[in-house]
Amino acid sequence: MEIDVINGAAADEVGKAKSKRTIAVSDDIYMDDSNCRGAVVKRAGQVLETLSMSLDRQPNINCRVETFGKMCDKFDDRRKRWVTQMGFGGLLYLREKHLPRSLCYWLMTRIDPINEMLVSNDGKTFRLSKNQVSCVFGIPNGSNCVPSKVGGRELGIYIPLIERVFGSGCVRKSDDGSGSVQLRGIEITPGMVRRAEVYWEESEEHEFKALFLAISLHLVLTPTQGARLAADVVSALCCAVTTVKYDWCSLVVRKLMQAVEVFGRRFYVDGYAGGCGECSIFLAIFYLDRLNRNPILWGQYPRINMWNMEQIRVASNADRFLPNGDNGKLRCLDVAYGEWHPREARDVPLPQPFYVEKVNGASIRGGGRRQRAEREEQEESRKRQRLCEREAQSVNPYRSVKTIS
Repeated sequence: MEIDVINGAAADEVGKAKSKRTIAVSDDIYMDDSNCRGAVVKRAGQVLETLSMSLDRQPNINCRVETFGKMCDKFDDRRKRWVTQMGFGGLLYLREKHLPRSLCYWLMTRIDPINEMLVSNDGKTFRLSKNQVSCVFGIPNGSNCVPSKVGGRELGIYIPLIERVFGSGCVRKSDDGSGSVQLRGIEITPGMVRRAEVYWEESEEHEFKALFLAISLHLVLTPTQGARLAADVVSALCCAVTTVKYDWCSLVVRKLMQAVEVFGRRFYVDGYAGGCGECSIFLAIFYLDRLNRNPILWGQYPRINMWNMEQIRVASNADRFLPNGDNGKLRCLDVAYGEWHPREARDVPLPQPFYVEKVNGASIRGGGRRQRAEREEQEESRKRQRLCEREAQSVNPYRSVKTIS
């Protein structure tokens, strides 16, 4: 299978490596038993060691979690409310997080983009889907596809908003007098990120949502090596006001698979690649959740909020063959989001509070509030009866009183 059209991150990386060897994308090269250089490195467990010997730096990972998290940390309640209304509130949990670069690079070598699967080094396969992205980030998984091309009247509605936020240079108008317009690539600059950090008026809600969507796509969900949004993502900005209706999770999976194909063109020839793109933090959380170890707050979502950086570091180090080996030491469990985790305790809480109390010297095991209230009422009735008996005996000590048991 050859890639005929490469957009965004693919175009950036291929453009920088035209003079270097690449390989055709096929099912065979992603198998660990193939004869290409990358597969040999994977079988030997030397993916990270080969990278460190071939490069004098860390790999370039385009998923800029740190920059995005610092921006979100400066949001006030108003902007947090707007982000939550968009359905992107889960991304706010990226604050105080950074990318585990070595783990993310290694995971890129474990992805089969043709079959859209993560293949662990012990042979287990996990099909990647939009539902997993939704569980990790909590972003909308709506019924409408995110448009890759918008034109005509629909585009004309959003042109004023896009020009206000990104400038008139991002809109190309036709010269034939037909009045048709087309979106150009939009460059996401540090100035735009700083602009999102400052104060916004209540009347600027739509402008902020368009800017936040662009930054989220560029830095986290569909990042590229360049400063511009991927060409087939620019049209998605027209959905900024109605984001909850669209399927952003499928977009993340599709762009991730494209990036893995580009990564594989280099890695399986040379045994290493200078970097990789797209949503690597998703792969990291998805993989760590499936390690053969006690889970972190299993069954609670979004998963990105359940992990802190210390837990990510500890889990990643425990899974790595130290000092210079690859990950995969702990192996993986066949588990899915929404299902019971085999390392979780199987005991379930009782439907009612459970306790043991003494009543007239005897141990009584009971449950709910109703039963306990009934026993307390019976005990009070006995106390009143005994009090009546004592009063009667004090008046006439020879009078017998019938005892009600």
